[in-house]
Amino acid sequence: MRKNPFIELLLALILVVSCSKDTPINEPVLASSNIVLNFDTLDVLHQKNISITIANETTIDSIIISIDSDIEKIIYLPPYEYNLNGSQYSDGEHLFNVEVFQPNQNSVNKSVKFRIDNNGPVISNMGIIPDQVICNKITLNPTIEDAVTNVKNVQFLVNDILVSEVQENSNHTFEIDSDLYPEGQTKLKFLMEDEVGNLSSDSINILIGKPLIKINLPNKFTRASEEKLLIMLSDAEGNYIDSKVYNNQPETLEFCNTTITPDTEYMLTFFEVFDNSIYNVFCYNNLSKNRIGNEITLEPRPLTNSHAFIELSTSNLNLSGNIRASGQGYSMVNINDTLSGTITTSYTNNLGSSKTLIKAYNYQSVANDYKWAFIDHLENVSALQPSDFSNNNVITNSIHFNSPVNSQFLRIYGFENTELMNVFSGHDLYESDMRYVTSLEYKYNFPDIFSDYFYSLKANNYYMEGLGLPPQSINVPNLSIDFSLAGNQLNFQGIPNYEVGRIRIENETKAGVHISIDNPSIMLEFIFDGTVDKIVIPKIPSGLFEGDIHEVFNNVDFTPVQAIAENYSSFSSYQDYLQNVFINSNPFYFSSNSRERVFKSFVSPHILPVWEYPYFTRF
Repeated sequence: MRKNPFIELLLALILVVSCSKDTPINEPVLASSNIVLNFDTLDVLHQKNISITIANETTIDSIIISIDSDIEKIIYLPPYEYNLNGSQYSDGEHLFNVEVFQPNQNSVNKSVKFRIDNNGPVISNMGIIPDQVICNKITLNPTIEDAVTNVKNVQFLVNDILVSEVQENSNHTFEIDSDLYPEGQTKLKFLMEDEVGNLSSDSINILIGKPLIKINLPNKFTRASEEKLLIMLSDAEGNYIDSKVYNNQPETLEFCNTTITPDTEYMLTFFEVFDNSIYNVFCYNNLSKNRIGNEITLEPRPLTNSHAFIELSTSNLNLSGNIRASGQGYSMVNINDTLSGTITTSYTNNLGSSKTLIKAYNYQSVANDYKWAFIDHLENVSALQPSDFSNNNVITNSIHFNSPVNSQFLRIYGFENTELMNVFSGHDLYESDMRYVTSLEYKYNFPDIFSDYFYSLKANNYYMEGLGLPPQSINVPNLSIDFSLAGNQLNFQGIPNYEVGRIRIENETKAGVHISIDNPSIMLEFIFDGTVDKIVIPKIPSGLFEGDIHEVFNNVDFTPVQAIAENYSSFSSYQDYLQNVFINSNPFYFSSNSRERVFKSFVSPHILPVWEYPYFTRF
């Protein structure tokens, strides 16, 4: 049969069409590695035309571009490009993702991290605060960092004049010498640049002043785990100037000022804070450079490192009267035939005794029934024995008053050695009323076993205190003082020639609620010139302490407790007291053998024990 060319051509075309429907043409399958971007991982991008190149000339339906999971653009035809505007993104790492679609294939992804850096470096931890007064050479070690790249250059300017420059160094240290600049406001400025050229700046205003007072503190002046010390400088009106925190190491805290002249008065307030809830506060008023100079030295004091609890039976001791033990670092009372209390087992700087004096006597007894035991390391004693107690060296003394007294009280304190006497660290030998003999004469007993003694004798509203034993004859003056609290001011009516005044006020804690940061206990003791009649309560800025202590001070949520006028035998002015006692931490009896006190109290017939700051012994 003869072939028909037209029919053959038609059959061939039908076959081609049929094959094209049943057998796909072999297109290359795209892999992530075939997608090429014109930037590398973690490149810093700002304004960037990002091109997407597809290898192997693969047929593409579309490309979806996403940044951080947000779709930014869909491209159907080449060129495959995306213009990145880095200013629209935050500094840091971002994820650029390309999803490519082929005909009749699964999509393929290519993700590359990149970084945006729109801002210059930032500075923190400068070590100074706005309007801080600087009065010597200081070194600033701020933290200067860039969120994305490295810091390239930092310029330090004082009053817009370049002082120093640090380039490509992570140690950014700058000095400012107050002697090079006039007193008053001074601007510190930092100009910073990162590796990609971003610029930034920051500044702080300080005050250049002159030294006012240096306070030298020894090692372990406080117990770091239990308490902290903050010292606050205020002007004579109680306005806050500056404050420093002691770091429990030997250091000198220096206060500066721009306005205080040698005659200008100011205050120093010492805050001893226990567990952010108990505040023992000592406010020294009427200070000036002419009165105290420019330096205060606080000496080491006996602090408890460790302690033990004592519980010892006294039923078999055959002792009369009251049995008790008290002194620096220990306190015990006899309840239900058991001597109970605490004792210090180790002291900071060894400024304490390992011995405990236990005494038993009946002050009303005519017979000399005083007995005592002086026991080393009482914490190691399992039982007290009658043989521990003795009446050896117990003597009886008399005191004669010039007129009958309504109330009297005597305390005698003994020191084992001069070193302990220097820091008020001793033992109570007698602490009670005296035995009545006549309306003018009283007797007391004590063991004469120490070489150095201190006494504190009360008669009516009058106290006499000093080294040694009390005089055998005492003239009780008929004197009085008065005080009141009005607003943020304490009014004081003292006694002529009484050099020092003291006033104590306290806040009212919530009844039935534990002392805590929300229910703090504040004892505020003022020490001031006894000839002045007005004392101002200092103001506290918020944030100086945890809790709302500043509100207690600034709202004057205090009640008056007691006031004392003091006359020292060897001082003629408040300045004498400051020079001999305050600025060198000496007990007063080193420079004045005795003192007289006249008091008024709203809470007690006695003076509530007063700390002789910085020591914890109270008289």
